[in-house]
Amino acid sequence: KCSHAVTKMVSEKKNTPPRPIDVTFHFYKDGDTTLGITDPENRNGIRAGHRVRWKLHGGSANGDGQAHFGRWSFRFYNNEHRVDLTLERGRYYTLYISAINEGENNTDIVGPEFRTEVTTVPNEPIEVSAESMGPNEVYVSWRSVGSEDIFLVALC
Repeated sequence: KCSHAVTKMVSEKKNTPPRPIDVTFHFYKDGDTTLGITDPENRNGIRAGHRVRWKLHGGSANGDGQAHFGRWSFRFYNNEHRVDLTLERGRYYTLYISAINEGENNTDIVGPEFRTEVTTVPNEPIEVSAESMGPNEVYVSWRSVGSEDIFLVALC
């Protein structure tokens, strides 16, 4: 008979990489997105890259996805590992980023995920026109490209 609770030990592999510290997004006019990943200095093993998963909110033809970026896929800039990521413009995503270390026998060891949310830069509207309707009134019209449904109109 046992008169006390039994404790089960759960252990991680000693070379499991830690969760990334931070993730930044860099958007460019041509629609490209660069993801900057900052890791702790100690990766607990041999760096093998990162895994990025994404969930698109609101549905799309492209939908959810994931990519594995090996260590040679990255550019290093200002303490960040940077990689280009193709996401649909003007959409809201949740991203999950994990560091990957080399394991034994050609295996990968995936660390815990860093979760972040991002809205990508929308496409510019086309066929934009503005017509004066009076001294304090302007009629602005445009046609959207893509899935954008919220617009900011600034009149100067």
